Amino acid sequence: AILAASEGVFLLITGHGHSNTKHLMPRDWDGVDPTLGFWELMLASTLDFPMHSRIIEVVDEGNDVLSIYATNLGHNSPPGSLPHQAREMAAAKTAFPGVLEPGDATGNWMSNLSSMNLLLRVQVPSAVGSELRRYDWPSLIESEVTLTGFSAPE
Repeated sequence: AILAASEGVFLLITGHGHSNTKHLMPRDWDGVDPTLGFWELMLASTLDFPMHSRIIEVVDEGNDVLSIYATNLGHNSPPGSLPHQAREMAAAKTAFPGVLEPGDATGNWMSNLSSMNLLLRVQVPSAVGSELRRYDWPSLIESEVTLTGFSAPE
């Protein structure tokens, strides 16, 4: 309720979860406009398969709308290296539920897919939008440049 009552909150990033999730949190407490809200992103631990890191960028669209780019990046570690072995162990933990921990590996993976690479939009109050327009925003979206710089998987 405290975050929802603050006009300047548009994204809450939480971590140490075991999966990637996203939720649009409405601002419907204390008479705040229910059409406005903020996104909550929970990021999986980097110890959980697929062991991604994430680039998060915020883009002011100039019309009281913010776009949030969330791009997952996996590591490309050589076979036999410690990071490669760790990724194999994390995959095995996910692939064989009940052996290391209970769960539905396919269901878990499918639910994670819907929260991987994201373009989220959120409307902000006009006063916040006016304040944002006072600043020069970069025209380059780094995550798009980064992703196009990688070769396709073999």
